[in-house]
Amino acid sequence: MNGAFRFSGSFLGHPLANAMFLGITMILWLEYYVAPQRNIWGLIGLALLFYLFLNTHSRMPLAFLFLSFFAYYFLKEKRAVKFLKSLTLIAFIFIGLYLLITRTEISPRLKKLAVSENAFKDPSTNTRLLIIENSISGMTDAEKLFGIGIGGFNNFYAEITDKDGVAAHNNFLLFFVEGGIIGLLLFLLYQMALFFSLFRFIRKPPLIQGQRVNHRRLVYVSVFLFEICSFLLNNYYFFTSQTIVFLLLGLMMYLELNSFKKKNSNNINGS
Repeated sequence: MNGAFRFSGSFLGHPLANAMFLGITMILWLEYYVAPQRNIWGLIGLALLFYLFLNTHSRMPLAFLFLSFFAYYFLKEKRAVKFLKSLTLIAFIFIGLYLLITRTEISPRLKKLAVSENAFKDPSTNTRLLIIENSISGMTDAEKLFGIGIGGFNNFYAEITDKDGVAAHNNFLLFFVEGGIIGLLLFLLYQMALFFSLFRFIRKPPLIQGQRVNHRRLVYVSVFLFEICSFLLNNYYFFTSQTIVFLLLGLMMYLELNSFKKKNSNNINGS
């Protein structure tokens, strides 16, 4: 696919769906088997998962994965020294990955993205741009305001282009086409509310002192990656990883609720 041999999973045989599933699997593996235990087997498992993830040749998940961890430390850390240490580690890993991709043939598609002047003019990118152009030009003025109806993108695109099974490849386009300007504004409000909720969530101290699993980082990185950064990842079409993300949102709500109950209990006991 896209001029490269890409590692795909069982879900529609699609490498992007597999990249998203491997992304969420790596985040869970890091928090449960690497960060708390710090043994060689956990690191080997993480390296294997990352190798498979890299061979999906999916560009956006790779970039957004690093961006999500960077955003977590950037927003959470209040102490400059600790923030700089975290930033240095992320930069070191990113530079090493860049050298691995550009100096070897482990991932030709990603190498083209890193070194070619026409990296963003490949068939995959051109297809996304064409979908945007066709969708907007095929909508009436009323549809641009109110949309064509939730869940109707695929049929709508097939009617205006005679091409079946084409996804929006863009959440902003998806909500605009299906919900019009009103739907797009509501989606943007949802994104903003989610971002500020995550920000407040990670700035609070951990509920259990000395806990081995960093639930705040686990929830933040996963949700930030697959809900806020995933506007080009078809996350609402590939629901395998999306299901796990919403379970983690439930975990965040549980932690917040218990934090509220614990605070009230302490206040009552203190009085």
